[in-house]
Amino acid sequence: MSERIKTVALYSGWGIEPKVRNFGDELCFQGGKKLLGAHGISVIDIKPSIDAYTEDWTGTTVIGGGTVLPTVFENWVAPGLKTSSEIFVFGSGVLSQEELDNKHIEGFDRIPYRRTRVIGVRGPLSAKYYLDLFGERVDFIGDLGFAFAEDESRRNIDGHIAFFIIENNLSSSRINGDYETVLEAYLNLSKNLSSETKRLFVTDRRELPSEREPRALGEMNPVPLNSLEEFIQVIKDAKVVVTERFHPAVIAANFGIPFVYIKTTTKAHDLEQLMIAEGFGEHVDNLFVNPGDINLLGEKINALLTSQDLAHDLNAFARRVKDRLESAAVLVTRGINQDTPGSS
Repeated sequence: MSERIKTVALYSGWGIEPKVRNFGDELCFQGGKKLLGAHGISVIDIKPSIDAYTEDWTGTTVIGGGTVLPTVFENWVAPGLKTSSEIFVFGSGVLSQEELDNKHIEGFDRIPYRRTRVIGVRGPLSAKYYLDLFGERVDFIGDLGFAFAEDESRRNIDGHIAFFIIENNLSSSRINGDYETVLEAYLNLSKNLSSETKRLFVTDRRELPSEREPRALGEMNPVPLNSLEEFIQVIKDAKVVVTERFHPAVIAANFGIPFVYIKTTTKAHDLEQLMIAEGFGEHVDNLFVNPGDINLLGEKINALLTSQDLAHDLNAFARRVKDRLESAAVLVTRGINQDTPGSS
């Protein structure tokens, strides 16, 4: 089979603002671009914003990153991708039936999935949800954000504690817990960590938490982030990350930075199960917390700060997932080249 450069459409989710993808989905897009680019595959950004993609696309589509299955081909998302010549799933998350119900999605177009090749989804739960929806067993390979796992871990003893929150209370954003409970826990924790530098970073610039909270947040006043580079840097500079968002945990693992992930979404459970599947079970209890046990955040942070091996082990986990993704990228490339006229 001859080597050739082929251009494919890479779809990884979108952002609320015009022409701006949210940071997590942008991280996935850049991860997919890096992984496929290593094999001579050039990608175009097919849907960077909330605007539906309606033009008929007749080339290859790679669905990678974000929790976008099974809504990719709906009229309000990207119906133009139904005409793709080939479709591959490469690291995408899958919505559960409960999440589909919460989002009031009663049905979806199943026809394009009949010719879709699933190289791998984001994690074990995404694989389960795909089986539930389509009756097909598929592999899991990890989130495309792990493409940026560092070769060595870092330990920022003097870094800040970075907090991330889902900045809304929509029922479609969480499967349990709520915005007020998480923010209250952060505020209480802030008081007990008086000697630490604490920052609440905001990735959704439409509405800052302080604008809805009448009381002052002190050191926890939200700091808006304006780019993916800023998003990565504030995590890179942290000694601990506390989050109910998915990609702060992924980025932290890439650098070997300890995190506590509040499990208000299926994404959190997907990552937890991926860590267990990769033999990382011994640390999971300190890295994840149920919303009902959110009062244990301080205890978990202290355990993370005193752990000697965690940074190395976290980074080793991220590198193992990166290896999975790189192997999966080879399979995507082979599939694309096999479908390229004249390749042999």
